[in-house]
Amino acid sequence: MDANTVNPAPASTQQPNDWKMVSKSRRPKLTKPLIIGSNNNKELSVISQQKWLHVASFSTNVTAANIISYVSKHADIDAKFLNCYLRIKKDANLDELRKVNFKLGVSECFNDKLLNADIWPANVKIRPFWFFPKGDAPELNP
Repeated sequence: MDANTVNPAPASTQQPNDWKMVSKSRRPKLTKPLIIGSNNNKELSVISQQKWLHVASFSTNVTAANIISYVSKHADIDAKFLNCYLRIKKDANLDELRKVNFKLGVSECFNDKLLNADIWPANVKIRPFWFFPKGDAPELNP
């Protein structure tokens, strides 16, 4: 026998509670092909996917309507393709806050325009909006 060969223990000496390596028992998920239309036909009215951005560090006197107006003007995006919501805690008093944040929705085809730092005022922070399942939101430091 080769010196590097390991002999398994005889069946009589193996313990019944030894660990066993188990492979995955689930079958791999079947992926269904996803087809996205590319015809510019206008017969059917189609809603495009929304991308959501978190835009932060605005003065408390800025409103969602101000954000939509600003983006429409500086990014050359029609306001009908934009949605904007003020993001503050439920019990927060707007008069006591120093700054406010917004959740900005835009049609997927215009998302890259909004990720251009040149259209935003200095010190405004933009990132993808993170959706958390209820109860799974990260804890905030006081």
